[in-house]
Amino acid sequence: MKTLPATLLPLALLLSLAACKKDEDKEPSKTDNLTNTTWKDSQDFLQLNGATGTRATAAGSVNTYQFARDGKLTVTPPSGPASSGTWAFASNETQLVINNGSTSKTYEVFELSKDKVSFGYRYNQTQVQQAVAGGGGSEGQLIRGLILSAGGYTFPAGTPTTPAAQLTSIQWGQTVVPK
Repeated sequence: MKTLPATLLPLALLLSLAACKKDEDKEPSKTDNLTNTTWKDSQDFLQLNGATGTRATAAGSVNTYQFARDGKLTVTPPSGPASSGTWAFASNETQLVINNGSTSKTYEVFELSKDKVSFGYRYNQTQVQQAVAGGGGSEGQLIRGLILSAGGYTFPAGTPTTPAAQLTSIQWGQTVVPK
């Protein structure tokens, strides 16, 4: 039987350790991060022209979410029965599509890690100004509702009040954290 020369043994050990370390350092996928825990509501956020306000979810309104690897979603409210639906990533995992019965919503994924998931909607100046002018259909109604709800969010001290006609962007989202 042939053996490795003594000078190659340390090199072989170093290479095998490096290969093991590489496997351990691999980041979990977005699916892994989403499905490896049960999530609960934490807060909503509203960004108007880049200024972000937050609103904590009231203790009695905290839902929990379980995203299963097979695409099933279970949402459990603080009281009442759980509801079932499905979830899927779209657009190269930058969107989260949630189907619950007859309703399907596509959210933009703002952040997805093992500690936090933030998803919601982003609107540009054209969409915002169309909504302010009274147009935009159901999306316009949602944008107008977000503008009207801004008073319910806590913005950093000194954030200027911006008239609706001067809004250039709106981003609304929900943040969930591990239960």
